[in-house]
This record gives sequence, structure tokens and C-alpha cells, in this order.
Amino acid sequence: MDLLKTFLDPDRKPPLSDRQNRKEGKKTEVKEEIVVKKSPVKAYNASMLNARFIEDVNVPDGTILSPQTKFLKIWKMSNNGSITWPESTALHFAGGERMFNNDLIKSSLATSRSNSFSDEEEHHCPRCTFYILPNRTSCEMCGTNITRREHENRSDEKPKIHIGPVEVGKDVGIAVDLQAPSKPGKYVSYWRLTDSEGNQFGHKIWCDITVEDD
Repeated sequence: MDLLKTFLDPDRKPPLSDRQNRKEGKKTEVKEEIVVKKSPVKAYNASMLNARFIEDVNVPDGTILSPQTKFLKIWKMSNNGSITWPESTALHFAGGERMFNNDLIKSSLATSRSNSFSDEEEHHCPRCTFYILPNRTSCEMCGTNITRREHENRSDEKPKIHIGPVEVGKDVGIAVDLQAPSKPGKYVSYWRLTDSEGNQFGHKIWCDITVEDD
């Protein structure tokens, strides 16, 4: 309405604030609020993940090792899927012989844990399954020393090897510290890539060795 009156009445002066701004050479600031809509972050589809086995970099199938030999196994794999592997990508033990390097497992355990079971904890000997009384650190049947660390090495806990993101079409070397079993024989350890949700993808890979006495 004021604008209409100003147009009809040439002698009508603009508001004081506008006159002051013009006198000082200032422009009237017009603020506009811009609303930016964020696109929702879409979770990736696990079916788009894939991995292809290329070759055994070392320790080929049938490699002969001495009992309890510690070694590094390396596989070469490629991302042949349609998306980059997520940050959570890891290699998990999937079956077969548990050829875990004991030193690797021990280093992954919390250093604050004690070497023996708690006084109140009841358990059985991992070798002869004889019942172990509380406050005891050895088996009365076979004499085996029972420690928390030994028990955890024999538990179902499966160590994982973090891999991280790999772009589509890129190759990656995947290494795992392993240890040959103590008894002679043929052993195979199977591994799979997984994401944080436990989805397995790509080729199953394995380590195939034969243990022979020196």
C-alpha cells in the first residue's frame, strides 16, 4: 500500500531507513532463506559385493611344513563387484582346520586379563574334560595347567583380519598369520570376506598344507 501511495504521490518521501541508506551509499540488504534438502543416505546392497580369487602369492596348495611352523599366508584377490568394498570388510575364518598363530591370538586379547580363570568360575580341562574345581589352575587328572589364555585359544572365538575398502576393479593382497598343527597330516583352513552385517561375499579361499615330521 505504501508503494502505491509513493507512486501516486511524487512528493511523498520514502521511509527514513531507506533515505538514510541511500545517503550513506548503502544498499538495502534483502535476506533470503535457502532451504537445502539433503538426500537420504542409501545403504549399499550386499548383493552388489563380490570378490574374485586370483592366485596364491605364497604357500601354494600342498606345501609341506614342519609341525607348529609359523608362516604368513598371502592371497591375491580382486573386487569384481559393482561397488567399493565397505570400510568394515574383513576376512573371517570359515571352517576347516584352525591354523591360527597362537602369538597372533594372544596379542589380540586384552592385556588386562589374568592368566587364570576367576576363583568362582567352573570349567573342564580342555584335554581330558575332567571337571576343574574353583581356585585350581591345573587338572588333577592329567596335570594340564589351565590358564585363561589357553582356554581362550581353544574357544570358538574367531579372529578376523581387517581389509577395508577396495575399489571396483582393483587387486589386493590379503595376508594372514597362521601356524601349522602339531601333528602330521593334511590340513585345510577356509576363509571368507564379510561385511559388518556378517554378509559373506566372493570366492572362498583356503590354505592347504601337509605337516610332516622332520
